[in-house]
Amino acid sequence: MKKIVCYKLRQEDFVKVKQKSENYKQFLLCEEKSLEKLLKYKRDTIACLFVFIDESVSLSALEEILKMHTEMPINIILKYKDFDALMICYKYQVSSIVEAHLTEQVVENAMIKADLIDKRVEKSLPVMNVVKLFSTPSKIKTNEELFHRLASYLNSFPSLRRFSLYITGDLENRWMGEALLLDGEKLPSQSEIPKKFIGKEETFERDGWMILASPVFKSANELVWMVAELDQEKKDYIFNDLLYKFLENVLIYRANKEKEKNLTVLATTDEVTGLYNQRKLSQDLENAIKEHEKHDKTFSIMFIDVDHFKSVNDNYGHLVGSQLLQDIGEVLSLILRSSDHIYRYGGDEFVVIMPHVDMETVHQIAQRVLEKIKRKDFKISTGETYKLSVSIGIAEYPTDAKSAMEIVKFADEMMYMSKRSGRGKVFHVNEVKNVDVGT
Repeated sequence: MKKIVCYKLRQEDFVKVKQKSENYKQFLLCEEKSLEKLLKYKRDTIACLFVFIDESVSLSALEEILKMHTEMPINIILKYKDFDALMICYKYQVSSIVEAHLTEQVVENAMIKADLIDKRVEKSLPVMNVVKLFSTPSKIKTNEELFHRLASYLNSFPSLRRFSLYITGDLENRWMGEALLLDGEKLPSQSEIPKKFIGKEETFERDGWMILASPVFKSANELVWMVAELDQEKKDYIFNDLLYKFLENVLIYRANKEKEKNLTVLATTDEVTGLYNQRKLSQDLENAIKEHEKHDKTFSIMFIDVDHFKSVNDNYGHLVGSQLLQDIGEVLSLILRSSDHIYRYGGDEFVVIMPHVDMETVHQIAQRVLEKIKRKDFKISTGETYKLSVSIGIAEYPTDAKSAMEIVKFADEMMYMSKRSGRGKVFHVNEVKNVDVGT
């Protein structure tokens, strides 16, 4: 029985190897503490090797280990980043090099390679093709990266004629590569795809060749199919369980990244209006200030407050109030430039960051916002409409403020000047005589 040998692994890393090795009963897990004993292992007795390199392992000892155990998965864990040790590892083409700790993905890939090499006598698997595939990271974020990774694997088989990705979405379907399906060759819709879909296959026969389609990624907006034209007799050889295991790893990584992305969107989005929230405003103001410091570009902000909005909630309820806030957000989105970012500041207040625009233009745009909202009939119930107005304060960085907090405060005070002078106006300090502001 061949051994999976772990030399001086930290406890948490050894536990990861032990857990993964339970799926490979043909191997015996061994924990080794002695370098002298490690060097006495015979090459044909080891299936996979994990070696922790610290100051007790000399460069000559490392090279001796690697020389003795070529053509097997060797995984090196470096306690410290060491250029000379890295060069030796690259020289002998070790399977993986990690700093400090093993990852579960590295361990699993090592086990799969060991299993494949152990079964090299079998002709039912393209061993070297799959080993090469698993030697590449499964951290694939985009369809383009997936296409190139699969193309590298699939195009290595002479019995496979063509390969593409087919991406179906809410708005359009598109091919990445050559279109391989005819009009009559229909694939299941996104709603018909099962929850666990990796390894599911749809096949069509055409002119003695097989067209195989298999879903490889699914999100809220798209479904991605791997589509290939190949010799039917080679289907199970090329599209084997290990290929689908690799695609499962890719799917898990992409799904986790999608969740992270969605959580980021939730954390920076106002749940009522769908606009950016205060947290995002704070981040973007700091970025805008850094942009100014780097390129000497000014930016302006508008601080918008809905006049007498409390009476809407008091008379019609908060559901109607929330709907009106959504409608105001839509008005702002239609009037403002695509480069202008809109935020719900809180309650009935909105803030807009406007990059690279002078104050005269900001004033004109703010006036358009004000007039558009004044003229709009906001629907609050069947057949009933409501009129609103807003008060707007505007400010420019760095003319009116020297920090993110100051410019918001300045624009807020300009908005209150509008309210104190009768509401429904646009204000900037240059328009008002004898104004005393706190900034």
